[in-house]
Amino acid sequence: MPHLLRLHRTGIERIAAEDPFVAHGVAGHDVTTTLTPGRVHPARARLLAEDS
Repeated sequence: MPHLLRLHRTGIERIAAEDPFVAHGVAGHDVTTTLTPGRVHPARARLLAEDS
């Protein structure tokens, strides 16, 4: 599903809402967004460290 990465959140939510299980109230969905910074100022690097 790499093509989904190019969609905006609202587009992803629209597609998920069309799922037959969701449409019939059997299931739900949550859209989670994770950001991985490519560059971080050294003074802020500690705030983003995995172990902090």
